[in-house]
Amino acid sequence: MCATRILASILLASTLLVAQDDFYQQVLNRALRALPPEWSFPDDDAHIILIRNYEDFLTSHPKIRDWPEFRKRGAESVAFSIPGSWPIFVNLDHHKPFFDVCAKPGGDWVIFVLAGMLVHEQVHVRGDARESSALLEELLMDRRFRREGRLPASVNLCELADQYLSALDSERRSGGLPFAQTGR
Repeated sequence: MCATRILASILLASTLLVAQDDFYQQVLNRALRALPPEWSFPDDDAHIILIRNYEDFLTSHPKIRDWPEFRKRGAESVAFSIPGSWPIFVNLDHHKPFFDVCAKPGGDWVIFVLAGMLVHEQVHVRGDARESSALLEELLMDRRFRREGRLPASVNLCELADQYLSALDSERRSGGLPFAQTGR
């Protein structure tokens, strides 16, 4: 009887973990479906990877692991990419609370913020390493979602606009070179 209860507990726990992983994949899938046609891309491992454990991810991605500043940026970012190269990486490991908001009433806005981040990263994977270019496209997407009623006023687009202006100013001061080329 005791072994049966333990086995039942283990099965329940593993079922909950699978359901939780499915939830995060569903949030990502909904963000991909929210993208307008001009920004859509295939949902496959060649184009997007959901990172569940960042340290494990680094062991199989030495280019990121061996570049300290980029490794740090990847850990801190919900989504990131290597300019000029697919895939886009979505870092679930360090950002579950962001995704978890989606499970709460009124939390669907997370899907559209994530979709804006995916647009941002597409600018980079399509070859433009300038942060200002990516932030501008993300801001334009978020404003579009706001106009369509998908992104509530509580999502502060002013912060994103400030980030864009700061990146633009930084790039102008560095002669137009993006972070990856200036090392700043």
